[in-house]
Amino acid sequence: MSRTRSPRRHRWWQGAVAAVAVGLTVALTQNTTTAAFTGVTSDTANSATAAANFCTSPGNSTLGASADTTVYQGSPTTAYGSDVSIAVTSGSGGNARVLLRFTLPALGTGCTITAATLRLYVTSGQTGRTIETVRIDPAATGWTEAAATWNTTPAVTGSAVGSASVATGTWQTWDVTAMLPSLYSTNSGFLVRDSVDSSSPTRTQYWDSRESVTATQRPQLVLTWG
Repeated sequence: MSRTRSPRRHRWWQGAVAAVAVGLTVALTQNTTTAAFTGVTSDTANSATAAANFCTSPGNSTLGASADTTVYQGSPTTAYGSDVSIAVTSGSGGNARVLLRFTLPALGTGCTITAATLRLYVTSGQTGRTIETVRIDPAATGWTEAAATWNTTPAVTGSAVGSASVATGTWQTWDVTAMLPSLYSTNSGFLVRDSVDSSSPTRTQYWDSRESVTATQRPQLVLTWG
């Protein structure tokens, strides 16, 4: 004797499967927090797991310089760490460079720097110049603004980042994102220089230093991480 499956029972089975699927979908889509999670169904081939490098606390910060100074070729043994301005000069026998360092914030587990911009406020602009920023060699971490001079200028390493000179009263910026991983390893700081030394006539560009009386115009390092 043959048996025929009840249409009512068949519809009940389909409805139960659909309800389970909807429940799983809602459970996953409603979890909008950044906490790590693992979702597994009864089928071991279906799972979702947070990445190992998941950033636990993405964010951003604008840092003020912890040290800055200008070193002048024309005054090779004099320190200028207390000046309210920093300057880059290109001139025969009269070049000048800027040293900068920022205290870097601790990053959360799995976080990396995604953007980093050095900003200097121009107090006396010089048109037609390209100003470079380059990382100071990690072996030179001991420089201080109170003692650094032209004769003790630290060596640099890696590729420089250029920025065209801008008008007085504006921010000049450099994308230094590529330098940040190595600075987190050894925070030696930045050196800022003209792309061409010993130009004629002499060219000088001035920015506010961290000693500037206008706090909002002091050197900044803008970081974003995630």
